[in-house]
Amino acid sequence: MCKPATARGGQIPPKIQKVLFSKLIWKYKNPQRFMRNLVQIALGQLSFVGIGTPSPSSKKVKGFILRPQFNQDQAFDLQAFIYMKSYRLSYDLLSVWNQLHMLDNDTH
Repeated sequence: MCKPATARGGQIPPKIQKVLFSKLIWKYKNPQRFMRNLVQIALGQLSFVGIGTPSPSSKKVKGFILRPQFNQDQAFDLQAFIYMKSYRLSYDLLSVWNQLHMLDNDTH
């Protein structure tokens, strides 16, 4: 017999997901912008973390929401340099985690 998805383990039941997600949305000052940003990231139009200012004529460069911030003790310019020279997924994950409250920012 096939078990329901919630009985398989490792998954959050749908009702709990809805409650957690609804509480997460209203934590932000601008929940509509937060949702728009997440949809644009899911569609591949934006990225979470980036550097610089994408020009409208350049289609290769995506807009972004957050700047690199993976080390609280370093200046932004140094972190941007490290981010560009030696990209790691952990830099993106740490930047998003450290700036989770800023996911409703305007895009850069």
